[in-house]
Amino acid sequence: MPGLSIYNNPKNFAPRLGFAYRVTKDGNTSIRGGAGYYYEAPNTVSFEDVVGVPPFAPIINVGSSAGSPWVDVADPYGTSGVTNPFPGQFGPINPTASTAVFPNGGISFSQIFDRHFRLPMVLSWNLTVEQGFKQDWMLRVAYVGNTGRHLSGTGDQENGLLQLNPSHWDATLQQEVPLYPLYGSIGSINSGVNSNYNAAQITLTKRMTHGFSFLTNFTWAKELDDFGPIGGSPY
Repeated sequence: MPGLSIYNNPKNFAPRLGFAYRVTKDGNTSIRGGAGYYYEAPNTVSFEDVVGVPPFAPIINVGSSAGSPWVDVADPYGTSGVTNPFPGQFGPINPTASTAVFPNGGISFSQIFDRHFRLPMVLSWNLTVEQGFKQDWMLRVAYVGNTGRHLSGTGDQENGLLQLNPSHWDATLQQEVPLYPLYGSIGSINSGVNSNYNAAQITLTKRMTHGFSFLTNFTWAKELDDFGPIGGSPY
């Protein structure tokens, strides 16, 4: 079996803590808060780049067609017009010295995973003060924040900062050439994107009485990240 394309990381520990405190004896005033680590499942579409490489290939799609509007689970390939690929040899075929051919142009990889790719992690926290008055009204004022680490993306790949085969100046040729001349662009998908979010939230609520209820919210927030795609804002 081939080695792992991405190194395992067993340190994904996600503790969480919350509290609630009654400030006044009548229970009209309370303070609540909490914080916790959360992990997000990465975009599975991205991993298709990994499964599309032998011996994990190929990727086979089955679905309805004009002649076969339904796919029968008992015969998914036949009813969708796809040849049954099993049994089959999906591993790479090693060429011999006489059949080996290397392309004239450089081989490029639009996106490959960093072997130290990590699960996206978000540390979230909040602190809330609630005040009840006139039996059916409540005012809630909250501070909410989070910070994201190891977020997945191409980062500044488009600006060349995640280029694994960067160009350098060749004094002999008097031009820029790739570090590995037999390859073209090799872009990396890493988990180096960071973000932070801070917000003040104000909520005024009136519970249903005499056929009337009321709810209004106001949020003032600011979010920053260092993801830099093509055409994105430089700030």
